[in-house]
Amino acid sequence: LLSGWDGSSDFLDPMCGSGTITIEAAMMAANIPANIARKEFAFMRWENYDETLYEQIRESALNKIKENTLRIMATDKSDATLRKAKLNMKSAGVEDMIKLSQADFFKMEKPYERGLIIMNPPYGERLRTDDVVAQFKAIGDKFKNDFQGYEAWIIAPNNEAIKSVGLRPSRRITLFNGAIECKFNKYEMYLGTKKLHKIKNTDLPI
Repeated sequence: LLSGWDGSSDFLDPMCGSGTITIEAAMMAANIPANIARKEFAFMRWENYDETLYEQIRESALNKIKENTLRIMATDKSDATLRKAKLNMKSAGVEDMIKLSQADFFKMEKPYERGLIIMNPPYGERLRTDDVVAQFKAIGDKFKNDFQGYEAWIIAPNNEAIKSVGLRPSRRITLFNGAIECKFNKYEMYLGTKKLHKIKNTDLPI
């Protein structure tokens, strides 16, 4: 939601981990309510709980679910991680909406001509600072060289990692992962030069 994605463009998470981001994207694209398969909520034990009203609301939400026509892709280089992601997608009921495949982001070609990327690269304590900085620099280089025409959002700690991407973010949003202050940064990879992109988006003749 913070990225502004409204389900109108193809979607990619190239370091999908457990699949959370693409699961939420698929649910948004198909207008699937959160927790729709859940059988019990705490409010059902309230004295004034109205089961009939709840069923009406639930039925109304189900009727608003629509067919997803977008391409949503989740990739990761870890086979074990992908198995977990597949189970999570099946549990959420969106496994048929997401193309899940094993791929190394740094070796893959862009799957669509244009689209949106949201990624939460690893930056845990098991990685040395030098390794994290090198990884984020490589991500920026990959964006710049191979993903022209895309918008990309990265979630990362507000430290040398996010700064080492080497691209100027067009938007920065502060978030917290527990106690870790993070940035949710947007990068726009234009087809051609940024100057030409700006000219094409005016009414002036080129």
